[in-house]
Amino acid sequence: MKNNVIHKTTAWSQQLLRWLPVLFLVLAAQTALAQTKEVTGVVSDAFGPVIGASVLEKGTTNGVITDLDGNFKLTVSSDNAVLQVSYVGYSTQEIATKGKKSFRIRLKEDAEMLQEVVVVGYGAQKKESVVGAISQISTKELLQSPSANVSQAIAGKIPGVITAQTSGAPGADDTQIFIRGRATFAGDGQPLILVDGVERSFSQIAPDDIESISVLKDASATAVYGVRGANGVMLITTKRGKEQKPTVSLTANWQIQTPTREDTYLNSYESVKLLEEALANDGLPSQYSAQDIEMFRKSVNGELS
Repeated sequence: MKNNVIHKTTAWSQQLLRWLPVLFLVLAAQTALAQTKEVTGVVSDAFGPVIGASVLEKGTTNGVITDLDGNFKLTVSSDNAVLQVSYVGYSTQEIATKGKKSFRIRLKEDAEMLQEVVVVGYGAQKKESVVGAISQISTKELLQSPSANVSQAIAGKIPGVITAQTSGAPGADDTQIFIRGRATFAGDGQPLILVDGVERSFSQIAPDDIESISVLKDASATAVYGVRGANGVMLITTKRGKEQKPTVSLTANWQIQTPTREDTYLNSYESVKLLEEALANDGLPSQYSAQDIEMFRKSVNGELS
């Protein structure tokens, strides 16, 4: 009798051990289901819903993208989950759910992500979708140059852009700009320069006022401008106001220009004397009479009344 009881107890224990893993999995699944929850929301910017924005649960690969109306629906792992919302050209936002189930998220433009968006003729495109030869530089790179002249500040910073300064005189320090060398024989070979869509010079624009400079180099990029784009096109986009607290910035610079060398020139009397000497050495007749040479001397010495 005692052995029979022991045998039954052992059999029951074996069955219990066999079903314990299954029971543990069921309880774990119920616990996980109790922790997860579904959150919904809409993502927009200053102009309306954002299509294709990424909504990701931070620290996981669990995420979705917004639909045509900017809506999303995501099942997160806990009430304390954090949502990461991102889109090209906008600052990534992190939103703590804190038990909430519905969210309205507004994205703000990110100037530091300009390299992912390229300004092209009559609009802007994602950099990855542009097939033309386009280079872009932002205001951060421009401000690294000590020059207050934008045409000088871009020197050596944009591939394929050649700058040449032929004068250092104050007020005459504009540089000549060539994109991939001189493309045409007619005219001065300068590219078409558009500031916010308007043709004008940009050399006197403060670098702080510029958001970005796009350089369109090849035919596919400049086709919308026709023959005006034969020498390339430079598109300058200035800064816009942003939805934030007012800020005031001050930039001051000064410079001193001095000649590295001052040449000594002959006056008119000395020039005539040397010319006459050269003609005599070559056996050629004089071009000035003795009276003319004397008048040059008196003019230089201030003896003429």
